This record gives sequence, structure tokens and C-alpha cells, in this order.
Amino acid sequence: MIKLLRRYFTSLLLIALMAFGSLPSSSATTTVTVSNLGFNINTDVVPSNLSWTPKSISLARQAQGNLYRELKGQLNYLRSEGAVRVVRIKHKVGPETNYLKQLEVSDYLYSLEGYDADGNLVDSTETLFYNLQGPSSRTVYLAQDTCLFRSFNIFDYATWFMQQCSITVEPKEKFLRAALQNWIALVGGYSPGVPIAEELKFIASQKLSFKVEDNIFKCLGCTDFIWTPYTTFPMEYSGGLWPYKINYEPKSGHLSMKIMKPNYKDLINNVSLVSPATLLFTTPESKLRNFTLLR
Repeated sequence: MIKLLRRYFTSLLLIALMAFGSLPSSSATTTVTVSNLGFNINTDVVPSNLSWTPKSISLARQAQGNLYRELKGQLNYLRSEGAVRVVRIKHKVGPETNYLKQLEVSDYLYSLEGYDADGNLVDSTETLFYNLQGPSSRTVYLAQDTCLFRSFNIFDYATWFMQQCSITVEPKEKFLRAALQNWIALVGGYSPGVPIAEELKFIASQKLSFKVEDNIFKCLGCTDFIWTPYTTFPMEYSGGLWPYKINYEPKSGHLSMKIMKPNYKDLINNVSLVSPATLLFTTPESKLRNFTLLR
């Protein structure tokens, strides 16, 4: 994770330098074009037909179990404070986004209010836990907008028009899809594809020397600058987020780069639970061996 963060911040520095500064250059002339065919976090959605591994299903079960216990604990707390009725309060977290609708998860967060038999508010809960977990956490929720802690009883008039409180747990596949969507949105910039695209533009603008050998790009002039995150990287990368392919035409000095859609198979096969309900999707280390960070 430290390496990922370093790549991210060095790419930010690179972009800032390109906008506001300049450095000495060589006489080489290089042009760069980048075609970003990758994942648009504002409009694209993780496919619904991914083949989730047994491990990912197991981790989703653990995460949803943690969410269930958290929500159950909130309900038990309100009940212990004397609540007999619970009301679910909606909190808008931002503008509606198409991907949330396509993922079939709510774009609302919820807090709970507990009321006693006389209709007095006894206490309420926070939404913070759910806020930290992203849209996947919304696959576990209180099923009713208003509910009672007691079940239907023909002799209890209050139960005629109100259901007993219950918790809905959506399918694990829906949780995983929303978790992967959230992960891509959060850490997309950490993947090599995006920083390398900016590095190529920087190399061309500063006329830094480089060579391509055995399908490995080697920036010979990058060792003098802290703004270039990599000194070597493969011309083609198929792992995780933002796979890419770079073509170099020596005669014209032109570099063309295509950034592709995520490699979902890699991400699915390298998943781990890093907090009670947050999944981390990574790229196999074997696919990162030809990347050399500037030291």
C-alpha cells in the first residue's frame, strides 16, 4: 500500500510540474498520444456477470456479517433505552450517480430513531459506520421505514399496521460488485497506467532521453528528477486497474499509449478484507516485477 501511495503522490507532483514549471532538456524530439479507453468512474459500472471466487464470496459473507452485527447492535441499544418503535431516517450523501442505480444500491445513508410507548424519542444512532464503508455497506439495512420490536398480535392493536423490525441482507454478489466499484473509484490513480501516461508526456515535454529494450521502457534521464515515479516499466501491462499497451516508432519518435478496461479476473483473484466491511482488490506481484520506482 505504501508503494501505491508513493506512485499516486509522485504522479500528482508530476502533473503539477508540467503545469507550472520546466526543467533542462535534451535535443531529442518525442511526441506522445494517449487513448484512455479505461474505466470512467463517473459513468462506467462493474459488470454484473463476473465469476466471483469462493474466497471472495467468503470475504463478502464476513463483511456483511460485520455489517449485520453492527446494525443489530444499534437496534438492541435503542431497545435497551426503552424504545418500542424504530424509524429509519434518510440522509442524502450527494448528487445521484448513474452507477449507484445500475448497482441497485441506495444513494442514501440511514440513521435510526427509537421511540417509547408514549411516542417520545429516547435516542438515535449515527450513520458514520456506514459512511466509511461505501455503497457496498448499503446491501445490509433495516427492511422497514418504521417498525416495532414486537411481532404481530391480534390483541395488540399497534401491531396491526406495523411490522416487526427485521434486517435485509442482499446477495453477496451484489456486495462484491459494489465493493469493487468503490475500490476502483477510490484508488484508480494508484494503478501504473495513469501515472505512466503522465510520465510519458513529461518525458516528451522535457526531451528526456530514453530507450526501449526487450519490451521494457527505460527512462535514462529520469534519475535526475523526483517528478517521474518510474525509471523502468514494461511496454505492456495486463494486470489489475488500467492495463495498457505502449507502441514506439523510432523513426518518428512517437509514443502511443492505450489504457484499457480493468482486468477484473486479476482483481477478483487478489482480494482481501482490510476492515470490518472494506475489501481491497490488488494486482499480482508477478505482474509488477518490471516496474522500477525512482529511489
